[in-house]
Amino acid sequence: MCKKPVKELTSLTFQPEEQDDESAKYTQEFAKYVTKAAQFSRACEEAVTEMLVCGLVGTVVMGFMWVLFLWLFAGVIVFVALAVLVITLLAITIICYVRAGWAPNLDDFVNSTAVTQNLGDYNYENLSTSDNKDAYGAMAVIMTVILALVLVMLALWRKCIARCVAIIRESTKVFKVIPSMMVWPLVSIVFLTAVYIWAFLVAAYIFYADESTYAENFDKLSTAIKEAGSGSANDKISDLLDKDPSTQKWVLFWVHLFGVLWVVEFIKACAWITMSGAVCYWYFFKDDKDKYETYPLLSSCRRVMRYHLGSAAFGALIIAICQLVRYMLATLDWYTKDLQDSNLVFKMAIKCSQCAMWCLQKTIEFVSYFGFVYIALEGKNFCWSCKETFKFLLTPKNAIQTAVNKVVQKLIVLIISFTTPTFMALICYGWLYNNSVYAEDNNPLYPCILVWIGSFALAGAIATVFECTIDTIFLCSFKDAAEYDGKYMSKDMREAFGIDAPPPAGISAVQTSADYKEHNDLAAKGGGSSDPTIRA
Repeated sequence: MCKKPVKELTSLTFQPEEQDDESAKYTQEFAKYVTKAAQFSRACEEAVTEMLVCGLVGTVVMGFMWVLFLWLFAGVIVFVALAVLVITLLAITIICYVRAGWAPNLDDFVNSTAVTQNLGDYNYENLSTSDNKDAYGAMAVIMTVILALVLVMLALWRKCIARCVAIIRESTKVFKVIPSMMVWPLVSIVFLTAVYIWAFLVAAYIFYADESTYAENFDKLSTAIKEAGSGSANDKISDLLDKDPSTQKWVLFWVHLFGVLWVVEFIKACAWITMSGAVCYWYFFKDDKDKYETYPLLSSCRRVMRYHLGSAAFGALIIAICQLVRYMLATLDWYTKDLQDSNLVFKMAIKCSQCAMWCLQKTIEFVSYFGFVYIALEGKNFCWSCKETFKFLLTPKNAIQTAVNKVVQKLIVLIISFTTPTFMALICYGWLYNNSVYAEDNNPLYPCILVWIGSFALAGAIATVFECTIDTIFLCSFKDAAEYDGKYMSKDMREAFGIDAPPPAGISAVQTSADYKEHNDLAAKGGGSSDPTIRA
């Protein structure tokens, strides 16, 4: 009796009557893509549990592991990150020298007589062509200057690096008291996902809806505007509404895009102020049992909802305007490709405008997010907070420390954002590969791709929490050192800041009106500054 297994194929093939060899070739190629897509969908559908465990739970667990690593080995991690930065700059500099022909390269060695005597007439192409030598030479000079400046700054800023290590180690202590900080980005992700879905659906409606719908709606809107009042503004709006449907689509799209950008930045600003408020409260009241809060993040969120929504909206508005202008310039750049090819001046104007706008946006974002920390720290409005940010950054000592902190932050964020999803994807692959039932009919690599993407997004959000915590501890510690002689600092922080004298007695951080009165009374007697720490 034959026991060989037989597998029945139930697939059907439909062939058009007029199909020829060429169309059959493309049909088969398209069928391959459809088959791959079906296999991808089936593999992911049967591995939902593993994907959620690795992409969601595993990423959050890795976030706590990074907290532990930074607490135990903050100095080592910062040293390694800076070493990687220097090595990367050195490698780029060497490559530029080689390509410019200013240093011996691999071609010179390979093409030497001793090596090529057995290679016949074949010679490797010289990488440093004459067309690129000047460009690589200029890059080599620039990279040499940058590398020298980095090395000099690392040597001169040793104390700033030590303070940065202390600030990072202090920041990790926040997650011990407020572990919900690690999962707080999930709240923002949920809201942002809803906004992005809404943005996509409305954009699709704008561009693919029946054009007659625009005419009807615009006629109604124009009539309502005329009935509401009169004047030049109404006439201009009516003229705009009488444009062709294509113009109306683009006007609606840009208005919609601006609204989306504003809402997205508003959500980010509220999340940032909320996290900063919880960290500020922890910093100044961590040793005060009477002011202990069971849910510090929720308390901070309540303060944001009650006091700081206007500041968050205004800061988000400024950032959204900068982003909108950048997108407009990018659109102009796209639709003027032919004109740029024939007009070098116009091309340079477009490129320089985009570069300048990018720099302006990054500067505004930098100042704004420091301002958000000041909002949580001082309880003031956005404009006052940005003014204090400028005053803080214009102090040379503070500016140097800020530069060191930001460099180290970006390196740590880069490490966390790439190592976490890669590690989770490898775990998911090993889990599915060793599942014989799953691996028999599915490719374990497909779910791992989605795990990597999802984990990368969540790890980036968790890294943002680290950035917010470090920035907040940084501003709190400098305020503590300047106004309270480091009263609220830990021993490690006091050593890093070089504060040896005992803190003054009787001065406490301000949170309520009673604290504010007590604070002013002590300050009037010479006990400390009259500037409260937290007024939210």
